[in-house]
Amino acid sequence: LSAIAQEEGFGFEAGKTLLVHTPDLSARRVLVVGIGKAADLDSHELRRFAATAVEEAERRHLGSLGLVVPGEHDAAAAVYA
Repeated sequence: LSAIAQEEGFGFEAGKTLLVHTPDLSARRVLVVGIGKAADLDSHELRRFAATAVEEAERRHLGSLGLVVPGEHDAAAAVYA
């Protein structure tokens, strides 16, 4: 996915999205959502990331959504903070 994102010029800026069609993976499509710089990542940014992912998944009529947050963050605790 990183190579595809780079080919598409996707820089992982907060709020940016990229839908990747993946015929070789178990998921047919993967929605990549930028989360921004790790140094700026706090509970507010994690909630904003989750909201962006949900809104984009709904807009694109995706059947399911799983969130993966890079690094050592407790995403569940941050979303409820």
